[in-house]
Amino acid sequence: MADAFVVIACALGLIPRPLATMPPIELIERRPAEVSPQAEAYVLPDNEVIYLLASTVALREAREAFPACSNREPLVKLASILAHELWHLRHGPDERGAYQAQLTTLLWLGIAVDSPVYNEVLRSMRHVLRGQKR
Repeated sequence: MADAFVVIACALGLIPRPLATMPPIELIERRPAEVSPQAEAYVLPDNEVIYLLASTVALREAREAFPACSNREPLVKLASILAHELWHLRHGPDERGAYQAQLTTLLWLGIAVDSPVYNEVLRSMRHVLRGQKR
């Protein structure tokens, strides 16, 4: 099983951004109570850190690949999760914008609109946006 930070580095390599300009990424074991139960990663206000849950399916599947970083789909999903959180760090808490950045990242990395990964993110976006309207 590949080290989580090796896999994260592979996912970051898919994002067209110099690694030196990425904020720190911390792996956490437990989701804090104030974070949505569906969240795979999150950021906190006034903090330039992306917190990634170690239990995230994409991270686990990417770590299980042999050789390391050979399963592209979970790496792409992980890259899109990081793009989502990066959007929040740069633009604030608006979920619509963050999900649009995530969906755009998936498309840019070759994931089709009718793929399970794309539709999973789209469903998550709709769920979150419905919750915001209430």
